[in-house]
Amino acid sequence: MIHYLRTKNNRTIIECEVTHNDLHSYIDVEQYSKILIESDKKNVIVWDFDELHNIRRIWFENEDDSTGINDFVSNEYRRVAKKYDLNYITD
Repeated sequence: MIHYLRTKNNRTIIECEVTHNDLHSYIDVEQYSKILIESDKKNVIVWDFDELHNIRRIWFENEDDSTGINDFVSNEYRRVAKKYDLNYITD
């Protein structure tokens, strides 16, 4: 499963691909930079997107058997999507 955060114009900012028990993330620097430039909460955005970009490390450090890997990624992506009024999409 692939998790995406997208702008209102449907541009992918960050994505995370989950395969079996592993995951990989990718951030589109151009789209991320646009959000950062337009925001008055730059430090908070940097922190939130850094966490999403390093979600693999966070998952393995805090692995919880009660939450599956896709649920964990989904919860983190939804949290950031809601906070910055972005679209959360899965494929």
